[in-house]
Amino acid sequence: MAQNSEEQSEYDDEDEDGRIWPRVIMTPYDRRLKELRDLEAKRDRVLSETERSSAAPALLAGLELLVSQAQERFDNERKHADSEIGRRRYRIDHWRSHEGRDDYNSSRRKKREKPNVNPGDKMPTETV
Repeated sequence: MAQNSEEQSEYDDEDEDGRIWPRVIMTPYDRRLKELRDLEAKRDRVLSETERSSAAPALLAGLELLVSQAQERFDNERKHADSEIGRRRYRIDHWRSHEGRDDYNSSRRKKREKPNVNPGDKMPTETV
């Protein structure tokens, strides 16, 4: 079932039973965890191939650095996710970028509810 980008909703995955599953929105914590796990899996794959390749030690050294940096980013994000302030900021940012986008943008304007010009209404020869 193909959908237009305009018609896409938060329920866009359909399985063979006809169930429609909600789209998963990854938090920054989830993204950092996925990044760390992917790098660790890649490092483990290189470790298992070390005997067969002469370039593996150099690749392994680079991956060790990347894994340690990803671990630091993950630890930092875990600290933010554990604090109430970090969770509150994430919820605010999520609201501003999704269902509260129009309200947030209109509140930033001085006296108007709508923008002066909709860029889609302009002729191709006109500039914004």
